[in-house]
Amino acid sequence: MSLSSDLALLRLAPPFADLTDEHLRLVAFSGERLALPAGGLLIEAGRPPPGAYVVLAGLIEVRAAGCRASQPAGPGAMVAQLALLAETDIVIEARATRQSEVLLVRRAVFRRLLDEYPDVAAALHARLSADFLRLGAAVAGVRDALADPSAAGEP
Repeated sequence: MSLSSDLALLRLAPPFADLTDEHLRLVAFSGERLALPAGGLLIEAGRPPPGAYVVLAGLIEVRAAGCRASQPAGPGAMVAQLALLAETDIVIEARATRQSEVLLVRRAVFRRLLDEYPDVAAALHARLSADFLRLGAAVAGVRDALADPSAAGEP
């Protein structure tokens, strides 16, 4: 892949959407490319990853621990986004469904980017705040629908 295609894929991942090309180049050059064969394990449930992964090629199946349903993550998707900000046990398993390539963005690299570029930190703060507000509104909508099923169009 070329640097320009890497930058375009990084820009699709929410934490990087507002970054300049200069910032994205720093992320791309400091990231670690990992190749996964079909069936290859990217994240094991309960083991904290060293950062987040941006899918560059292929398809990663992400499944919450104890859940049968999975979420596909294709090129431009980010897996384990929270691991960019904090070391945390991840309650997901992520596995390649076919030959795939990901870019590991280590937490330390991302934190250094936020420290050195306060404007990036401010943009990320604004994006996360908006995401949390949307999540709160969605949860409130589910709560209201459960409290009054007739409001959701149920007979």
